[in-house]
Parts: sequence; structure tokens; C-alpha cells
Amino acid sequence: MHMNSPSAALSTTMSTPVILLTSSVFQSNPGAHHDLLKSGGFEVVKRKGPLPESELLELVGDVDAIFCDPDDITVKVIEKAIPRLKMITKVGAGTASIDLEACKNLGVDVFNTAGLTQEAVAEHAIALTLAAARNIVTSSIETKSGIWRRRQGVELRGKNFGIIGYGGIGCTVAKVAAALGMHVHGFRRHWEDDDTCPDVAVTQHTELQSIMAECPFISLHAPLTAETRNMIDADAFAAIKSGTILVNTSRAALIDEAALLKALDSDRLACYAADVMPCEPPDPDNPILTHPKTIITPHVGGLTKESIPRQLESATRRLLDYFDRSVLVSH
Repeated sequence: MHMNSPSAALSTTMSTPVILLTSSVFQSNPGAHHDLLKSGGFEVVKRKGPLPESELLELVGDVDAIFCDPDDITVKVIEKAIPRLKMITKVGAGTASIDLEACKNLGVDVFNTAGLTQEAVAEHAIALTLAAARNIVTSSIETKSGIWRRRQGVELRGKNFGIIGYGGIGCTVAKVAAALGMHVHGFRRHWEDDDTCPDVAVTQHTELQSIMAECPFISLHAPLTAETRNMIDADAFAAIKSGTILVNTSRAALIDEAALLKALDSDRLACYAADVMPCEPPDPDNPILTHPKTIITPHVGGLTKESIPRQLESATRRLLDYFDRSVLVSH
């Protein structure tokens, strides 16, 4: 997906483009993307990210593109990188680590691989839901430690499943939830006629408190914007029923951290199961990480054997096309 206004591909007559390759996903996974990048004839500067602002400031200035994961690409980095920097291609859908406003204002195009991970992320959201509902993580740890404790879980069939953010991933989650016999509820501020998934009946909500109140299972799939930041706040948690399970495979900043911890310490929130943290990797002492009623995975929802090659080839081809180097590649 292109995040900014379109730019024409750059002419092949320009000097050899220099690419700052920081994507650890690219570098850690074998596959055709390596030969594809090599075929473009780029000069490649390699570092293994994600990199902080301080390190990026030392590297940019003489690079034409950045091929990254969630590196800390701030306004300072963009200002240092221009006018040489023309584009950023990022593995994954999230762009919260990139200052998009600065990129737009300073003429840097940004691309991601949105749409190529929705099945993987949706399956991970359902996996976290099941793990929370059946106490799978705690039961496994206890059993391996010699504690034979048969914990009671809850079934999903027949329950309301709330999806906050009913886009591509949310729609895919809805299909799986419906297949499990759940009643799908969706939240959007504004619904259009084509906002429902084919073959999935969905109860539409435009008020956050109403979906929070009606669904004992809630999964977050909203993008992070100024409007959605901290949208799951004290008022939202006040609306939930006792025993609610909240799943987050979207962005940690959708939730007010203090309100989350207060809900976890009460009996209202049975479990918070997340694939995202406010800071990644998190501080080992972060109370969300250490709380007994949380399940945390290291932002791996979109990382599968099937999705990684799709993302890496797409991001690499975007780089080739942008600099008009795809003519060197035999398709």
C-alpha cells in the first residue's frame, strides 16, 4: 500500500541508488527476495534493525531508500535524509514508527505491505482468543512444572464476538469467528453498504460502549490515529461485563495503559491477550507483561511461512519498480 501521493518511477539514467536495508525479517529469512534485490543492481548498506533514531541519524543522508521493519524513522531522520531520500518501503502493515506527516511534507514516499498479512493476523487473533478462553498458556506452564491443575475454561460457540475496526483483518476474523458458531458484532464510526463481509451476519455498532457492553470477547483491529489513540479507556472498560476477554493484534496505543491495568486488577477483565506492546521489545518490568492475567506474544501475528515470502517479494518489487530497475528482472 502506498501511504503518500504517487511519484513517478525514477529514471534508470540516475546513478546507482543506495539502499539502506535494515529489515531483520528480510535478512533473517532465506528466499527469492535476496536474488530479486540483487538483480536490481543497487548499492546496499546493511544493518539489522529495528534501529533507533540515534543510529539512523548516523546512516542517512547518502541513501536513496530505506527498506525497513519498525525502525524509528522520526522527523529528525527524515530531515537529515533529504533531499537524497526518495522512498521508504516497510515490511508489514503498521507505519506508526514512521513520521508519515514529515514524509508527506518533505516529499518522501512510503510503502508498506498491507493486505498481505490479514489471514495470518486474523488466525493469530483467534488463537489468542482460544488461548485465553481455555487457559492454555497457564495450564501448560503449570503442567510442565509438575502442577496438575484442571482449570475450567469457557466455550466460544454461541457467544458474542466484538470486532473493533471492521476492515480487511477484522472481516477475516469475522469469518473465522462465525465458523466457530459465534455471533459477530462490529464497530465502526460510520458504516457503508459494502462494509459487511459476504456470508457473515454482523450486528453493527457506531457507539464503542455498546459493543463493549454486549460482547464477552473483543478483538481490536482499528488503525492507530489521533482519534483511536487510547480509545479503550476507563469509560470503555466500565462498560464491559465481568469475565470479558480482550484481544489486541493491532496497536498497543489503542488502549489506555492505566485503565487496562485497573481492569485487569478487577474481575471485569478475565484476560488481556496481545501481540503488541507500547514499547517493543518491552521493559521486563512492564506491569502488562508481568500481570498474571495477560498473554503476550512478540508481535508475530503477521509472521508465517506463507506471509513472509509474500511481504518480502512485494516490498522488494516495490523498490525495483520505484527506481525503474524492474527492467533488469526477468519475470
